[in-house]
Amino acid sequence: MVGVTSCGDSRDGFSGASVFQHHGCGTIRRSGELRLPFQKQKISPVAAMDVAQVAFEVIVNPEKHIGKTYHLVGPESLDGDAIAKEYAKALGREVVYVDVPLEEWVKNELAEAQLGPHLHDHFVTLAKKTVKGENDRKSDDAEIITGVKPLTVEAWVRQNKELFSQK
Repeated sequence: MVGVTSCGDSRDGFSGASVFQHHGCGTIRRSGELRLPFQKQKISPVAAMDVAQVAFEVIVNPEKHIGKTYHLVGPESLDGDAIAKEYAKALGREVVYVDVPLEEWVKNELAEAQLGPHLHDHFVTLAKKTVKGENDRKSDDAEIITGVKPLTVEAWVRQNKELFSQK
């Protein structure tokens, strides 16, 4: 058995990056605001593609990974202001972090994402753990397994600029 966790709730291995990569698109596009309930805490966002590459390597060569647990996090641990700066660099325009209360974020930004109950609950748990400082982690596991450094927030945004364009 191999254990693979990513930034967020380790039980489901879902990429914590999605919470602000995909769900922040609307507010960044409309107002240049990255609205999250993380206060000043840091998170180590990992791109879903990086998680998929690790999963592929584990599936293709399972004997090398039996009995091991990997912690999949991005290459940087960043607070909301630093994440917003990464977005701004990639998009070439101002993006600011706005810390919002958890209840407001759930009611507005998370509701806008129209997620199923499992993912909704996952992102609420992710936010709560981030505020407690539990997602400020470092690990080279993804790079060691794949031989490729995980994407930074800036690199991911550059690859997905169309998500943040005015429509």
